[in-house]
Amino acid sequence: MSRALDLAIALDHAAYDCIYLALAIENGWRFVTADERFVRKLAELQDAELADRVVPLSEAPRLRPLS
Repeated sequence: MSRALDLAIALDHAAYDCIYLALAIENGWRFVTADERFVRKLAELQDAELADRVVPLSEAPRLRPLS
């Protein structure tokens, strides 16, 4: 939670998005989001770790629907 709070403050962004991102970082996952504004804010930080983790939905591979 501390990483999520740090991100929320640094980005001036909603904590719930930052919680998902912090979980992705903690677990080595990629974070896919449709929130282009959030992606732009993350890019402005120029943090290599975040750049490797965050994927805009528009660039994500097509996912198969759940059956």
